[in-house]
Amino acid sequence: GAALPIPAVALLSASPGCRDEHERTEREAADERLATRLEAAGGELEFFLREWYRAPLWGSLRNDGDTLEELISRRAGQNDGQHLAQSLRVLGNAALPSYWNLLIGKDTFRY
Repeated sequence: GAALPIPAVALLSASPGCRDEHERTEREAADERLATRLEAAGGELEFFLREWYRAPLWGSLRNDGDTLEELISRRAGQNDGQHLAQSLRVLGNAALPSYWNLLIGKDTFRY
């Protein structure tokens, strides 16, 4: 069938990928450092998660200690460092294609 015109799309927590090879190289190095830390944590993800949730993005969550403790406990029990590291290497932004060339109105895109 024919493509239908869509006037606008709002994507939440989505990325069109790395803009260029320089960004891809930097992201790949950062993802590899994170993957290595995940593997080093092995089955003990609690330490890794505590470090992860220290990032400024999670400030409001840190203010609710009970919720944060429950989240860390649940996530540490449901995940495996080896699998998370492999997922990051295969599905991280550096591993995925760039879709910047498909964006129309790039000047209005918020990244």
